[in-house]
Amino acid sequence: MSFWHRLRQRRALPIAAGVVVAGLGTRLLYRDAFAEAPDAIDPPIQSPRKPIYDDPVRRPSGKAASKPSKESQGAPSDSQNPMTNDPTPTDRLAVQVRQARLFMHNISSQAETSFNAFMTRAFNLEDNFTTIVRSLAPPADANEPILPGLAYIFVAALAGTIVSRNRGIILRASVPLTFGIAAGYAVLPSTMQNVEGLMQDWEGRYSPELRQQHIRARERVRSFLVTGVEHSKMALSQGEEAVGEARKSVEDWVRKGR
Repeated sequence: MSFWHRLRQRRALPIAAGVVVAGLGTRLLYRDAFAEAPDAIDPPIQSPRKPIYDDPVRRPSGKAASKPSKESQGAPSDSQNPMTNDPTPTDRLAVQVRQARLFMHNISSQAETSFNAFMTRAFNLEDNFTTIVRSLAPPADANEPILPGLAYIFVAALAGTIVSRNRGIILRASVPLTFGIAAGYAVLPSTMQNVEGLMQDWEGRYSPELRQQHIRARERVRSFLVTGVEHSKMALSQGEEAVGEARKSVEDWVRKGR
């Protein structure tokens, strides 16, 4: 009796074990397997590449929107994810294009500034030149034709070179200049006075000491000329008086001879 009872128990144990294993397999087949818990689901890893067309943001609805889980609150956001903060090739290209545009803008601005400064200096030089030429021109009532006067000055300087051709280097350099200046004061007095005033202005602006020396030399020459003119007038008057006395004496002698 006991033998049959033990035999039935031994046959029932494998059958019960098979039933238990089948039930567990069926339950695991229709249920998801989680490492820790069903709620601890990590968010999907986003790709660092930026898509061309962004998908619309899906807002969670229902209880998921009102009650976020602890795992979702503790998980890092997209802004804190280092993979999403890396610049894309498009962003790097935009930065390079911006730098290139700024560089070209600076270069063009500097070139434009330099060109404007150069043109300003050129216009100032032109204005100064025209002002100098106008200041040298004689007045309208002076009646000094420039072209014949310059021709006469050139001929006088050429005559000075001919006169001093057999002299020393100092005379060959100074005599033509002296003849030309003298001819200029004789033919174009107003123009030469304007040139003299311009030279005095330049000397006073760039070399005041040289101007003072020229003024002193001019005063000496002027005093010498004035003295020479006065002496020549005195000599002329004395000569006229001597000629008058000689004439009277001759006339008296002629009268007495008759």
